[in-house]
Amino acid sequence: MPELYFTPLTGSLAARIACCHYGVDVEYVEVDLAGPRIRDGGRDYREVHPLGQVPALRLDDGRLVSEIPLVLRTLARLGGAPEPADPDEELRWLVFLGTEVHKAIFRPLFDPASNEGAQAYARSKVPTRFAYLDAALTDRETLLTELGLPDMYLFTLLSWTRTAGIDLSAFPALRAAFSAHRERPAFKRAFAEELPLFQAAVQARR
Repeated sequence: MPELYFTPLTGSLAARIACCHYGVDVEYVEVDLAGPRIRDGGRDYREVHPLGQVPALRLDDGRLVSEIPLVLRTLARLGGAPEPADPDEELRWLVFLGTEVHKAIFRPLFDPASNEGAQAYARSKVPTRFAYLDAALTDRETLLTELGLPDMYLFTLLSWTRTAGIDLSAFPALRAAFSAHRERPAFKRAFAEELPLFQAAVQARR
């Protein structure tokens, strides 16, 4: 059985959503990124992934798949999902979300080593990036013509906005899509599975 290395409510939440949506059976292996260590047993996670990042997917043949776009696409294939109608458009959105939203905005806001200048720069990116997403979601709830991997990644990122102090009121289409995704069974199940794990991890650090 494939192993999915994850940390609750981080970017790896998108991978759990994909597993729930496509019916992929994996063994979930929780990682404490503060080490980074595998929570059960305490092994140094960098022995699995040299950069200590999640998600990572260990396939049955031993190969390690990393980087969120590729992990998501691999899980979709494992679940027997059809290829997207427009693979280039799927890739475009996954890369945009990873570079222009995840790494450009949320990474500086949540990284303990980030300084005020980096955080201010990250917040300056919010209006244009979120407006771009809002325009793409006008009169629709999904970034592609059908529910797909970019929506799983987008939901994960938007789930951090309250903690990051980002107000979605200026982006009604984006907010509506987030609300719709929050009620989808796979999205709801994945979030419900990870929330208590996140709360336990926070309690353990106190």
